[in-house]
Amino acid sequence: MTIKNNQDIVNSTNKSLTRFSSSVTSRGLELAKKVSKFTGDNQQESSLSSESLNFEYFLNLATEQISASNYQEALFNLQQSLTLNPDCYNAYIIRSYLIYAPLGCFDEAISDYTQALRLNPKHVELLTNRGWAYYQTGNYILSLQDYDMALTIDPKYEQGYMNRGVSHMACSDYRKAIDDFQQVADINPSNSDAHNNKGLSLLYLKKYKLALDSLTKSININPENIHAYLNRGLCYIFLGKELLSAENFSCAIKINLDFTKTYLKQYGESIFSDAVLVLVNSGIAFHEKHEYLKAIEFYSYALSLEPLCEDAYYKRGIAHLQTEDFDEALSDLDQVLLINPQNTDAYISKGTIEYKKGDLNESIKEYNYAIEIDPCCELALLKRGMTKSAIGDKLGAVDDYDKIIEIDTKNYVYYFLRGKIHLELNYEFLWAEDTIKGFVLEGDEHMNSGNYIEAIECFNNALEIDGNNAEVYNRRSTSRSAIGDYEGALEDLQKAKMG
Repeated sequence: MTIKNNQDIVNSTNKSLTRFSSSVTSRGLELAKKVSKFTGDNQQESSLSSESLNFEYFLNLATEQISASNYQEALFNLQQSLTLNPDCYNAYIIRSYLIYAPLGCFDEAISDYTQALRLNPKHVELLTNRGWAYYQTGNYILSLQDYDMALTIDPKYEQGYMNRGVSHMACSDYRKAIDDFQQVADINPSNSDAHNNKGLSLLYLKKYKLALDSLTKSININPENIHAYLNRGLCYIFLGKELLSAENFSCAIKINLDFTKTYLKQYGESIFSDAVLVLVNSGIAFHEKHEYLKAIEFYSYALSLEPLCEDAYYKRGIAHLQTEDFDEALSDLDQVLLINPQNTDAYISKGTIEYKKGDLNESIKEYNYAIEIDPCCELALLKRGMTKSAIGDKLGAVDDYDKIIEIDTKNYVYYFLRGKIHLELNYEFLWAEDTIKGFVLEGDEHMNSGNYIEAIECFNNALEIDGNNAEVYNRRSTSRSAIGDYEGALEDLQKAKMG
């Protein structure tokens, strides 16, 4: 398999990353719990000013509405709280953490983060979350500035390095991204995602072997890291190691099929098709080793990604045929014909299955369909001829062999088969003619490949049927000369002249 290039991967960087914000919802809920719960009979009510009482009331009410997913009402009450107290830090935090960020309203979240930072300018998590929101809106430079500030305040802040690495990747600055992900790994060696993202950055730099080291570390830490399996599968594609690539894609499929399809498709149709292809090719590799169940497994993985993959259905059907699971084989071949009604191989294979099942008339029907599509289909004509012979239609079989020989006059097998039918019909002269022709063609084939001993044996067989055939003596003379039997060669030439 040839991969064109990896430009599709590079162009989709910001779509394929493992993204990490702070734990938005859980952090927001934690802060929400700190908001004083207002009750009408609170004994401290008299100590609160009317203004303070009202903004806390709206803040508390909004928190309860968020818990019930009544976001519109919550937004209204949070705005009421902020109208009464524009410096209500918790209102900005709750609105950004619990509503805007989770709902993807990143411009609004940025505005609230900015207000909160006005009140608490050295809050590392706020800076990191605003940087993440900037990233989501495509403002990678602003996101990097926020991460830089957060890491200046706390040089050991793991999440800041992770997020900054992601933004560096979005800017195609993979070397800086690698440095940041390594910082995360140094701080927390068990962070599987840091190793994955480092591996992905190395992949973009075409440093595939180094990428594999990082991705393997990621998987060793977390055997369920689907990103790492997919990225490692891509690395192996570029290294031309199809089976290893297929094994990683199959692991990803088992973890989450839908995610795997989405992830691969975002790289473009070329990469997605290559992923399907390596799964099919791996199935073929196992098929060739007669490991049919393993082959079926990989064909099935390919079909889970691409349900209209004609080749995977056909090959899985043949693998089922090899295991004599005829019902599954027929089901797969029917799927092939739904996708491509002109697939003669599918009809021929169905004919073979019906033959093995003992339904020879049904077998002939399938071969007929193939021949209707391609009247010169040698395999269909051959199998139909053999099946006709098996049901006693000898003349029909001869007719099919006649057609095959018209298509390929050099295939000695066809002459032997037709000769056998002629003998069964007691047409001895025709049997002799076909059989001699078959031995001559087989002998010629051996001569052309330098197998002169085998060629001589074929010519001997022909001469047993017709001891006066000058053409055969000439051929045997040539073969004998080639092995140094000059006396025998001269003798054959003399017999050829007499014949």
